[in-house]
Amino acid sequence: AEIAGSLSYVAPSAVRIREGARISGPIDRDSIAPWGVGSDIRARFFSPLVRTVWMLMTGAIIIALAPRLASALNDTLRRPALVGIVGLVAIPLVPGIAVLLIASVVGIPLSMLILTTYLMALYLSQFVVGQRIGSLILPDRWNDGSRGYLLLSMTIGVLLLSVLRFVPIPFLGTLVNVLVAVLGLGAAVMLIRELRPDRSGRVA
Repeated sequence: AEIAGSLSYVAPSAVRIREGARISGPIDRDSIAPWGVGSDIRARFFSPLVRTVWMLMTGAIIIALAPRLASALNDTLRRPALVGIVGLVAIPLVPGIAVLLIASVVGIPLSMLILTTYLMALYLSQFVVGQRIGSLILPDRWNDGSRGYLLLSMTIGVLLLSVLRFVPIPFLGTLVNVLVAVLGLGAAVMLIRELRPDRSGRVA
């Protein structure tokens, strides 16, 4: 190959350049590491390791302030097939509804609220799925619904999902992200539906 300029790439080890290949500029390699790629602040601030720490902190806050909500989301995922179907439908449907509301002009505030809630649900999907994975790993007799149990199961699951993203298998990280988003959003939608008030004014 012939490159009329510099070569920059990301890899765990140096690339092998065969004889006859010509690179006019310098060769710059960044290593793959959990704390990010590159040395700039933005790369470090949004590195996989930092995002995992953020999720653990966010999950801990949710469990501390709303343990019943965390437990309810965990129970919702006991039906993963149904949750997955709901999530697959909700991922394109919710933004579509928001776009229609924006087009109506009058519905712009509601559209902003829907989009904000949608993005929050996608972000927290790792917390929801991670907590469920952790509860499946831990013994059933430990499940007393306490904050300590919820925190332990969430930590185990979130860390396991983060580790899976670093397994050197093509597209595994993308597959994990898609499954987590679908299941997490589906669980949120189903929980909202179950908490809706019935005709008598009571919560279902």
